Amino acid sequence: MKIFLLGFMGSGKSYWGRQLAAELQLPLYDLDAMIVKAEQRSITEIFAAEGEDFFRRRERDMLRETAAAPAFVLSCGGGAPCFFDNMSFMNVVGLTIWLNPPVPVMTNRLRRNREKRPLVRDLDDAALEAYVTQKLEERRVFYEQARLIIDPVPHNVATFAEKIRQCTEHT
Repeated sequence: MKIFLLGFMGSGKSYWGRQLAAELQLPLYDLDAMIVKAEQRSITEIFAAEGEDFFRRRERDMLRETAAAPAFVLSCGGGAPCFFDNMSFMNVVGLTIWLNPPVPVMTNRLRRNREKRPLVRDLDDAALEAYVTQKLEERRVFYEQARLIIDPVPHNVATFAEKIRQCTEHT
């Protein structure tokens, strides 16, 4: 099984990636972490030195390399589905899951870890919520193409894994 976790910053991709990989006994990969390791610099440094186009091409290439593995859970960066044909590609090779918690949940998570998020580090609370709402709306057209859309907040790992099993049984 190839599972691609999609969603905005603070949606829970890293947390649920760890939980689901353990529950389903699959290897876990994090697309952003893989790029950071390969480039030996942070995403912020990559954007500053090379620009977004370079990063997005690297992201696309790393996505395709990872998808060659037989089974995994992959936590994708929030923008990954929105560039090139990444969303269509992921839908062809595996199960795409959009983690879609309510905006206030994501905003609260980001507020607590703001210093680790360069894009929102300098935003006050009102600007943070406006940013999340706006960017989520821009990306919605891509995220909505996921084969499973789920608000993970009310779930535990067992109920989430069951939703995945139900989804894969019907395809």
